[in-house]
Amino acid sequence: MHTKDHVRSPHVSFYNMGMGAINTNSFAPNKDSYVKDDQKWKIRTLKGAMAELGHQNRVLDILKMDIESYEWAVLDNMFETDVLRNIRLLLIEYHLFPNRPDKGDYAYNYKLVNRLRKLGFREYHYETCCLRTTNASDFNYQGHVSYVNAFFQPPS
Repeated sequence: MHTKDHVRSPHVSFYNMGMGAINTNSFAPNKDSYVKDDQKWKIRTLKGAMAELGHQNRVLDILKMDIESYEWAVLDNMFETDVLRNIRLLLIEYHLFPNRPDKGDYAYNYKLVNRLRKLGFREYHYETCCLRTTNASDFNYQGHVSYVNAFFQPPS
């Protein structure tokens, strides 16, 4: 998040923008092992980022999310804004940390994963990674899940 916008090659551009469940230029991230001090980030919903970049109604061949427990709210927003239909492959690193998401949200988050399946997203690869503990005081579970959109239809 500390890198300026830049073009790496004619077909690869980087933007100092994070993915979130809201559009804002002053998002305050949770402090953790990656974020040590107070910061403000520019974040956009997927729909907002696509609009800002002039990519409305474009197909995303691959969308990868590793956003440290924010994926749950972002996934919920993707359902709300109906952008999942334009994604062929969806790669998500799911996070369950001791303090987020709230344990009261686990059932809802499970429903989000099932909604992906109902939309046609099929898991083709899964692996646990990083830290993994099941003690109640420091529960931590992270896993990569790769989905293919079996119902994908290019926009007309």
